[in-house]
Amino acid sequence: MTTSGLGSSLAYLLSRAERSVNRGLAAVLAGEDVTVEQWRIMRALADGRGASMGELAEAVLMPHPTLTKAVDRLIDRALVYRGPAKGDRRRVAVFVSGRGRSCWPASMGRWPSSRG
Repeated sequence: MTTSGLGSSLAYLLSRAERSVNRGLAAVLAGEDVTVEQWRIMRALADGRGASMGELAEAVLMPHPTLTKAVDRLIDRALVYRGPAKGDRRRVAVFVSGRGRSCWPASMGRWPSSRG
């Protein structure tokens, strides 16, 4: 049987798979008071090196204005903070705080390794 139409589009199938994964992840994270977007940001920062907002936007696939609001909400909860970038103190980077590490969703397992 040959599949045709929208259901045969790779872009459609990938989008459908992403929605399914995000729904499942959101259900796991709901009990931890963490959104999928917040989890992606914290996961991207897990190596401890920090990231500029531009690097972070690219890593978590979010537009800058949306990322800024999400990071600001994480800062309000003291889960991440902005500080001087390692290696270039003129740049500002975002880092996961100690509190952010300690409240990493237990349902997601241990805090990711710093080995990248």
